Amino acid sequence: MLSGLVNLTLAPSNSADLATYYLFWISLFLGINVLWDVFTSRTPSFHMERLTEKGDVLFSAASFCSSLLIITGFISPHVQQLSRDTMVPLILAGFSGIIKTLPAICPYKKADGLPPED
Repeated sequence: MLSGLVNLTLAPSNSADLATYYLFWISLFLGINVLWDVFTSRTPSFHMERLTEKGDVLFSAASFCSSLLIITGFISPHVQQLSRDTMVPLILAGFSGIIKTLPAICPYKKADGLPPED
């Protein structure tokens, strides 16, 4: 069971697994953002209507998934063999995508001088 979950969330092997992979990671990314938004005092009170403001977060979540897929794809020996000449640029692209999109998980912008979050 655990092996199947790892395969679905880190190493999809077919198109159905890939759909599950994207659904899992996008839901997790967006879910963390929304829960953080609900429970932080640094954003206005949450209302379902504000979900329409989460388009950029959804785009970042999808980009995060694609970047993660590039990196986790190297778990597969077949992918390693196919990408041997482009492995370094792909890993750099994957990591830079993760670093670029990960801050979108936070529902507010950093502002100096604000008190620490509750």
